[in-house]
Amino acid sequence: MSPLVVLVLKVRPSVLIKNLSGRAIIALPLFLFLSACVTERPVSEMIFASAAMKAAERVAAERRAPDIFNRAQTAMWAASRLYLSRDFEEAKAAAVQARRLAERAELEAELRNAELSR
Repeated sequence: MSPLVVLVLKVRPSVLIKNLSGRAIIALPLFLFLSACVTERPVSEMIFASAAMKAAERVAAERRAPDIFNRAQTAMWAASRLYLSRDFEEAKAAAVQARRLAERAELEAELRNAELSR
């Protein structure tokens, strides 16, 4: 155990509070609040959405399922814009939506391609 932890465990909380300066009392809650606000970048969600878009493009979803594909493309653009503006929570939601829509567009395009090949 580090010496600081041992010291904190041995000292009563009232002693710690008396020894803290006014700045430390304000800075500690602010630091805890800001550290709780930090979110992770949705890198994997963006990668999966991009891969789903490419898969949909490979089966010509823009021609075979244009409505769903256009919605997926719009969600992907929104996710990219939100990611660049560092709104990671919204970017993650948009990327997940883009992936789901791209997967639906890919499936629908595959089904239409199979109908046409009969």
